[in-house]
Amino acid sequence: MMRCRMRDVGAGILLAISTSAIVATAAHARQDVTQAQAAVGVRGRVVEQGGGRPLAGVFVALIDAQGERQAGVLSNPDGWYYVRAPGPGRYTLHYELIGYASRSGPAFTAAAGTTVVDEVQLVHEPIVLESLDVATENTRCHLTRETGAQTYRVWEEARKVLTVAAWLEQDAGMAYQVVQHEYSRDLFSRELLQDVPARLHVTSGVGRSPFISAPADELVTSGFVRTVPGGGYMYYGIDAATLLSAAFLENYCFRLVLPARNSDMVGLAFQPVATRSNVDITGMLWLDSESMELKFLEYEYTRHPQLNAPPELFGGRVEFQRLPNNAWIVSDWWIRMPEAGPRQRPPASTLGARATRVQVLRASGLTIREAGGSVRYTGLGAGQVAEPAGATIRGSVYDSTRLQPLANATVFVEGTVATARTDADGRFVLRDLPAGDHRVAFLHPYTDSLALPVRTVPVRTTAGAESAVTLHVPSGASCEAADAGPVVQLAGFVIDRHGEPAAAHAVTAVWHEPAPGYTVGDQRRGVRREVRQQVRTLTDEDGRYVVCGLPPSTEVTLQPGRGRNIVVETARGGVQQQHLVVR
Repeated sequence: MMRCRMRDVGAGILLAISTSAIVATAAHARQDVTQAQAAVGVRGRVVEQGGGRPLAGVFVALIDAQGERQAGVLSNPDGWYYVRAPGPGRYTLHYELIGYASRSGPAFTAAAGTTVVDEVQLVHEPIVLESLDVATENTRCHLTRETGAQTYRVWEEARKVLTVAAWLEQDAGMAYQVVQHEYSRDLFSRELLQDVPARLHVTSGVGRSPFISAPADELVTSGFVRTVPGGGYMYYGIDAATLLSAAFLENYCFRLVLPARNSDMVGLAFQPVATRSNVDITGMLWLDSESMELKFLEYEYTRHPQLNAPPELFGGRVEFQRLPNNAWIVSDWWIRMPEAGPRQRPPASTLGARATRVQVLRASGLTIREAGGSVRYTGLGAGQVAEPAGATIRGSVYDSTRLQPLANATVFVEGTVATARTDADGRFVLRDLPAGDHRVAFLHPYTDSLALPVRTVPVRTTAGAESAVTLHVPSGASCEAADAGPVVQLAGFVIDRHGEPAAAHAVTAVWHEPAPGYTVGDQRRGVRREVRQQVRTLTDEDGRYVVCGLPPSTEVTLQPGRGRNIVVETARGGVQQQHLVVR
């Protein structure tokens, strides 16, 4: 979990910051797939009642005799699923899908091999909200029976999304790549501050989700804003696992917020019970009023210790995205917290008049610190829809930018939990895979430093046979000199004043070199004869740029056009990161 501290002598504020949805360092790859394979599997199919239409993306949970979930999987487009059991035993299966009534199947005994269960039918169960009249007294936990029933129905649909998102974070494991950021924003305009550098970096991994959170019981018991040793405060956010926890549901009340005129969103507001005294959060889950798909979560803090600031200034947002296979992930998130900065003059409009509380805070130097991230890729490791067939993929990963094998790369098969690590020669083996068409890719810290997106390669496997594949770091991703090998390059992201990627934006690097014929004598006499050099490039759709062909140990001016020019000194070689903000 990331922590940041900011000091300001004038304001006398020390703030420590933490987020609940911050990207962790790359997770350790799972053990070799041959060690992770279980000898017991369950196979079945889910269809819609009344027509037999196959249902894709149904979350199928395997429940043991003690009522604990042991595994989970999503049904494929044909409604089929295959879920691994930890061993022989007595189990039940629970089925959930947005817009359909949840259902549990009968108990059955699973033995070694594959157990096939009966086809399950789910009933389509849309929610109609237009007939509901929410009275003004229905706040906190005091709801009429009708309103409470409708609130519960909407919560059940939101819970299905949260359950799948939390399952991916905690149990399923997946390949991921995210762009993490830290910005300082103006208290009024929310625009990025020009004198504070924006920090961005790409992180990837395979295993658990890229998101981590403080335990739900700890957040509910100790509050979402706490003091830290040495002074200051820690700000925490909220995630799917916290919302689903028994501790949260016992200490917070929900109420339904019906769609406003010309709105297609319905809200599910939550707030702490009146007996709670810790610094807490209030928020809203926003769902599509027709499909009941959870779109995003917004929250704010109830108060700020030793800071007379409006609660609505600081808080967070978590956006949910449905993947093509109906899995749900957290796609974007941010958390905004108080940050102490240099004192500023109050706006001219307030001179001679009474300033608002926010204007006074801004004049005192208070700004907003934002930390968050955006998912660029996720290769869902949600389990398989077909039994392992003893197929093998053997191959290698080659670094075309440095003309050498890429060691310690994590190779994975998209849509499965199969992973492998390359050896010193860049070679890898993936065993015991299902037969069929797959997509294979790799992750590595070097490609993260270049901010390269994940590229998958198609591979077809056959039961009991080997398939071969070669993966590459693309040669165009880095800079190569024809006669001298790798040269200095600058890479980074260009963002606008709101923190959004600036696509197709021109970046120019300018530097000066000694003119031809420049001698040591000229240097001793103080004569300067230089030639102006420049390289121009365009950002991609994610705002990423790469400038090649720069000389080592030289001052280079990066010109982003509408933004402030930045002067950097190049290293002796390799990749340097420099992010730019345009206005």
